[in-house]
Amino acid sequence: MTDRPILFSAPMVRALLDGRKTQTRRILNPQPYDFVTDGKRYWNASGCVGGRICVSDADLAALHHWGAGDRLYVREDHYRFGFWEAVPGAQTRGGRMKWRFVGDPAIRFDAPANVRLGRHHKDPATSAWHKRLGRFMFRRDSRLTLIVEGVKVERLQDIGDEDARDEGVDRRSKKVRQFWLFGATQEERERIFLQACGWEYRDLWNSLHGPDAWDANPWVVALTFRVIQSNIDSIGEAA
Repeated sequence: MTDRPILFSAPMVRALLDGRKTQTRRILNPQPYDFVTDGKRYWNASGCVGGRICVSDADLAALHHWGAGDRLYVREDHYRFGFWEAVPGAQTRGGRMKWRFVGDPAIRFDAPANVRLGRHHKDPATSAWHKRLGRFMFRRDSRLTLIVEGVKVERLQDIGDEDARDEGVDRRSKKVRQFWLFGATQEERERIFLQACGWEYRDLWNSLHGPDAWDANPWVVALTFRVIQSNIDSIGEAA
């Protein structure tokens, strides 16, 4: 079991809080067909080609440091009250003065009034509310913990409609709503909804990774998890 951070966008955090998201997919880096260890090239177990050695999905995921039983603490955009100060004797690679943010311990998840999006070049030392990106969230501030229960490796486009739904697709999105047909039975509506989830997830992936990201069809690790709405250090080992 490993504890590690995982970054989510604001819509995906909302899906986690709403109970709509129980899966996530992350691009394997390096891609499996480029992974070499001890002089051997590895391929996913579902498609051994060119004499390459087959490994299980679990082993391949483990090579990329993902495994069932891992505990993931969610990092997300948040707001912290504080100010900026110059770092004595430190410079950026471009030779400019280096700054650091000094914030209060408490954070907020809802935007307060008069938020600054970054360091104010004319008034950095005055304390104010600042929006902080998820990558700057401390472990102690995370409010969501994910317990990984399943791991599989697949091509992105192999995702099924039900898995797309479990990625947190919003039932209120335009693409899903336009296929919610009046006069259809509940069974027919659910089938249509699931199909629309697949289309919606394709658009979501492109919005996160670029307009051609879906067509690239990379190998991904698909994590299935349960969500605990508590900080990772407050849930105990039993969770």
